[in-house]
Amino acid sequence: MSLVRRHFDIVCRFYTPSREAYVGMSLFYAEDEAMRAFHDSYHPGMVDFLGAAIKVFAEQGSGFAPRAGAGASA
Repeated sequence: MSLVRRHFDIVCRFYTPSREAYVGMSLFYAEDEAMRAFHDSYHPGMVDFLGAAIKVFAEQGSGFAPRAGAGASA
């Protein structure tokens, strides 16, 4: 969950997505060939892992607001 929390904080630098929009982002990563290739270039299966983690993160409702000081790291 710390990886997906970091991902969420990075996304929040641009806008704060709703749960639905954040899960939709994971679907975009999976369905768009260029996005899948980009993310999977870090590790084979990254898109599938990140998609599952995003769904759990959204279901848990872990604060859907950026963590304080999120812009200082990452």
